[in-house]
Amino acid sequence: MAYTLAEVQRTTMTPELDERLEAYITRCADVCNQFFGTLIVIQPGIELVADDTKAPANYGYIEHINALVCGLVTRSDLKAHHFYINRDVTDLKQRVKSVDYCVKRSIDALEETHYRYEIPTIH
Repeated sequence: MAYTLAEVQRTTMTPELDERLEAYITRCADVCNQFFGTLIVIQPGIELVADDTKAPANYGYIEHINALVCGLVTRSDLKAHHFYINRDVTDLKQRVKSVDYCVKRSIDALEETHYRYEIPTIH
């Protein structure tokens, strides 16, 4: 969704495109709810390096996408738990530990929810 929204400008949208975009975003949220219980935003923080084999190292665009992603994961129609890895976490091992922590917290929350709403068996 973020990359699509990054291309939206006030002058590029028509009523038809606006309707199609709304349907697309709704569909994305539905698919996310169907397949994902956790969303982890790993924010940019590693130094940009120009490389002809990769996308341009464009600071403004990366910040724009990050801002969109951070906003999108808080949508009220998304049911997944969401976490953010701070941009100052740049060490690879620390990033992996942070993701591991988020996954464990999400599993704990899902287990807690499951047990809270489990219907007892009547014999």
